[in-house]
Order: sequence, then C-alpha cells, then structure tokens
Amino acid sequence: MMIKKNFIFNTLLILISLIIASCERDVSTTPDENPIYNGTIVMDSDPKGAAIFLNGDNTSKVTPDSITHLEPGTYNIEYFLDLYLPIVDTIVVGENQKTVFYKNFYDDLRNYGSVTCYSFPENAAIKVNDVSTNLFTPATVTGLWPGFYRFTCSLPEHRDKSYYIAVYGGQEKTVNFYLQDTSICVDYNPSNSDFPAINSSCVEVDDNGVVWVGNNSDGVARYENGMWTFIQTGESGYPQNGITCMKLDNRGNKWFGTKKGVALIDTQDNLTVINDFNGIKLDLIFAIENDQQGNIYVVSSNSNTRKYLWKFDGTEWIHYDFPANKVILSLLADGENRLWLGLNRGVLVWENGEYNIPPGDYWNSRGLASEIVHTIKKDGQGQVWFGTVNQMVNPGGLYVFDGYNYSKISLPHNYVSHINIDNEDNKWISCFGRFGINTINELTSVFVKIDRNNNIRNYSMALTKIATGLLSWSAKAPDGTIWIASRDKGIIKFKVWNM
Repeated sequence: MMIKKNFIFNTLLILISLIIASCERDVSTTPDENPIYNGTIVMDSDPKGAAIFLNGDNTSKVTPDSITHLEPGTYNIEYFLDLYLPIVDTIVVGENQKTVFYKNFYDDLRNYGSVTCYSFPENAAIKVNDVSTNLFTPATVTGLWPGFYRFTCSLPEHRDKSYYIAVYGGQEKTVNFYLQDTSICVDYNPSNSDFPAINSSCVEVDDNGVVWVGNNSDGVARYENGMWTFIQTGESGYPQNGITCMKLDNRGNKWFGTKKGVALIDTQDNLTVINDFNGIKLDLIFAIENDQQGNIYVVSSNSNTRKYLWKFDGTEWIHYDFPANKVILSLLADGENRLWLGLNRGVLVWENGEYNIPPGDYWNSRGLASEIVHTIKKDGQGQVWFGTVNQMVNPGGLYVFDGYNYSKISLPHNYVSHINIDNEDNKWISCFGRFGINTINELTSVFVKIDRNNNIRNYSMALTKIATGLLSWSAKAPDGTIWIASRDKGIIKFKVWNM
C-alpha cells in the first residue's frame, strides 16, 4: 500500500511542476509580434466625398472619416475627387496622437478650367447656367471650377442651343454650337421643346387662332398664347391616342379621327370619345367632314370589321356601307348637297343616299379615275382639287375640276399628301408625308403654293430652312403663319411672310 501512495504523490508533484512552468511562460515580458498602436488621422476636405488613399492603398473611405490604430511615422496621403486634380501630401503621426488632415481643393488654382465656344453662325451670346457672360462667340469662358455647367448660345432668329459640359480641373475644352435658323421655319418636337411627338398627322387653326395638332401616337396638342398644352384622348398607349385626321366644324367643335374611334372636343373643352353606336364599331377613322347643314361625316375603315360611311345629324349616328369593292379615304362636302369621296381607286360623289359618278368629263380625267385619292378640297372659285398617288409608294399628282374638265397640274414632284386652301384662295400642297421616299435632298421641292391665278411657287428645305421634307398636313393661322404637320420632326411653324 505504501508503494501505491508514494506513486500517486510523485505523479501529482510532476503535474504541479508542469502547470507552474506553463504559467511562467504566459507572463513572459517578450514584446508582442503585433502590438496595438493608437495613432489616428482625422480626414476631411472641401468639397467632401474625396476618396482616401494611404501609402498608395485605397482605404475605401471618403472624407470626412478617420483612420485609427496607426503606428507612429510618416504617411503619404492622396485625395481623389471627381473632376478635380488629386491632392498629394504627407503627414506625421505620433504615438497615441490624433492628427487632423484637412485639404481644400479650391486652394489649388490649377483646378480652374476653361471652355472655348464656337457657334455657326458666329456672334452668339454665351450664357453659363442661364447667366450672361457678356461674351460672344467665338470666345473662351475662363475661371471655371470643376463641375457641370449648362452652356447656352443665343442668336436672333435662331433657336437657342444648350449643352451640359463637365469641366475638369486644369482642362481646356472646346464646344461647337450649330444654331438652327428660325427666321422662316421653327420645328417643335421632343428633341428641342416640350412638344411630345415626332410624327404629327394633322393640324388645324380655329377661329380664335388656337392651333390644334393631332399626333400619330401622342394624342392632341393645343398651342395658344405661346404655350403648348396636351390632351390624351385615351389611356396611355391606347389606340385612341393615335390621331389620324381632324376637322373643325361650323359650331367650333374639334373632331379627331383616331385608330379606335372618334374624339370630340367641344367649345368648352369637354372631351367625348365615340367608338360605337348601338353596338356597331366606329374604328380606324380615315376622314371626317361636315356640311353646311351641320351634319358630320366619318369614314370608318378597319379591315377587320365592316367599312362604313357614318353620318351624324347632331342626335343620331347613321351608317352606310362603302361602295362595292371600294375603300373611302377622303371626303369633301362641296356646299351643293354633294359629298365627294376620294377612293382607293378614283372618285365618287354621294348624294341623296346614293353613290354616283362625278360630274363633268370624269372618264377623261387624265389618270384621276385610276389613282388613290388621299385629299380633296374646294377653292373659292368653286373648283375641286384632288391629291393622289398612283400606287402606295408611287407618285400620282394634283388634279383640279373646273366644273366640267379635270386637269392635271404639273408639279416638280407628285407625292401629294394634303391640300390646304386659305381665305385668299392660295393652295398649300404638302408633299412626301405619306410615303417612305429616300430621294429627298435639300433642293427637293417639299411644299408648294399655288395662288388663285395658278402661279406656282416651290419651297425646298434649303430655301425655307425647314427641318424635314416629310410633310403630312398644313393649316393657315390668322396672322399668316402656316402650320405644317410632319412625319418625323413634329409640328412646324412656317413664317411665310419672311420669304
């Protein structure tokens, strides 16, 4: 027994010795391999938000911020801020010290930038952020701190041109301003104004001088006292916002044909949408007309439904089938109780509820009987004018009926889109608006005036400074302005008196 007790005692002594030896190693005074330091740099800048680099490494911090637990010593610090030249400096950090590193980017005059402005034509006034610089092109605007600036060049009878320009520290920049001549024509579209459309299908001016514009997919625009307002004739993206044609009736109401019915804006600006009557659809409206008795005629031509000529007498909608194998594309009430119908092939007149051959020598009309008739108008001398195409993309021509004979008027180009006849009996012919023609150039005649004596004047893009040659429709305002709807540049104001 004594042997076993001694063995146990000796074993305990050995274990106690090992524990004591281990504890002695834990309290060793040998320096730690990773000592903790308490040096701090407080970072700030003006402007704030500068990226902080320490000894060439990105700290992922931006000013204002702090870097802590730094060993005493000298550190390289870089501040990087968009547009500004970088700030590079050194700082000494002491043990257990808090050191402030503040830098002002504006203290470095090398950050000044400049912008040289050229304009075509020259001598345009330069504004920066809508404030006059009292400089005129060509000129250099200096002393610009880094940042984004709105530069505008203005010249009389030209459209202002603006650019947002990023100025970088120490940078010299050159900007060219090409100013649109508006002395004759001004176009309104999303690229240069708050006008919503590039494809305007029709335009009329009411007795009060208010301009009404129908747009191919953006509803109706109204221009009054220099301001545009906009009317959605259907929900956003709905076919009723796709205006195809329009008519101002003799009561002051505005009728708009849409891709999905008729939109009516009355004299109190109330909007009514009509797309069926007694369950019969009014759909894809091609033309609207009114007669002297106040009746409204509407062409509804959706190929997926029956095609109807509608008559609205103020109370009831009455519909009539199209003539056999024909599609009605245009209408004219001639004041003699006749409704002229432009067809996909030739012309008919509708009177007393019947379709008849037009009066006069129609069958010798030099091609009118076989062409697509998109527009019909009557002048103050009682003559009826027809604008046609031969095929969907081929030229047709301009015809006039004098009461017996049908004559073709020789034009430089026969792509007639619309005829507008003003109070002075001038005929304004819009061209190319219905056709995808690629041969138009600056010298192509795209708009034509024919006076009451049949004198013809041709207007090209080069002559009028008009922005496009794809003209769909026109109307004359009381002040003499011609408003033109275009297929790719929105609505155009033609100051014809400056020609």
